[in-house]
Amino acid sequence: MAKALSRWIRDLGGIAVLEPRKPDEPRGRRPDLRVELEGERYNVDVVISHPMAASHAYEAECGSLAVAQKAAAAKHAKHAADAKAAGAEFVAFSLESTGGWTMEASRFVSTVLKQTKAMNARWCPREVVKGLHGVIAMAVVRDNARAVRDCARFGGE
Repeated sequence: MAKALSRWIRDLGGIAVLEPRKPDEPRGRRPDLRVELEGERYNVDVVISHPMAASHAYEAECGSLAVAQKAAAAKHAKHAADAKAAGAEFVAFSLESTGGWTMEASRFVSTVLKQTKAMNARWCPREVVKGLHGVIAMAVVRDNARAVRDCARFGGE
């Protein structure tokens, strides 16, 4: 998902750098993307939660997008202070595998579109919006398919 998002931001004229992972570094120490748009900096960490997993049963019963909101809150607790210290705004790009987006993820997409509008002369805004949402939706679909395949292959839940 982070790769697809970074590719689209770069296509729109923004700067998006995937954070490389060092082999000896523990996972999750850095956000997935560092983005710069019209002089504004964002550290973005992507998370896709599966609200129908048994481990999320309680949160899923609490309301729509409760699982994604909980995942976003965990990302903020982990990364927000580092982003602030780096002079960046932290964005938890939290989605659910069933298609739901948190308001924060939606606002970030709107921000990307607004801030790249002046730089972007290749597409009309309708094509940009449709394309970006399509890229994100297809990345979620691919992740879901990968999860189903792995579950069938390894017999897990």
